[in-house]
Amino acid sequence: MVVSTGATSAIALVVLILINAVANGSVIALARDATQRRCEADARRAATRSRNRSSREDAPTTRPPVAAQPSKSSQPPVATGLVKLPRWSADDAIDAEIVSEELYS
Repeated sequence: MVVSTGATSAIALVVLILINAVANGSVIALARDATQRRCEADARRAATRSRNRSSREDAPTTRPPVAAQPSKSSQPPVATGLVKLPRWSADDAIDAEIVSEELYS
């Protein structure tokens, strides 16, 4: 880097400081703006959530009609807990044939 002395160097330094200050100020302003927008969006969501909850509480609760359930003797038995899987032995496995990739390329 070329170093100059005198008024030219001082002016260049002041210009660089001003550019840096403007850049830093714009970054800070953008961050504040984003934070403010996020807070406003949070407030809107909270208000919407509150309205939805209050409208749900004000609405009369109606139960859906209950269908007649068939008797327990007509329903098939339901397995609870354990799932039975078939047991496999080594004789059940079929050997795979190794195929060369050269045949398909």
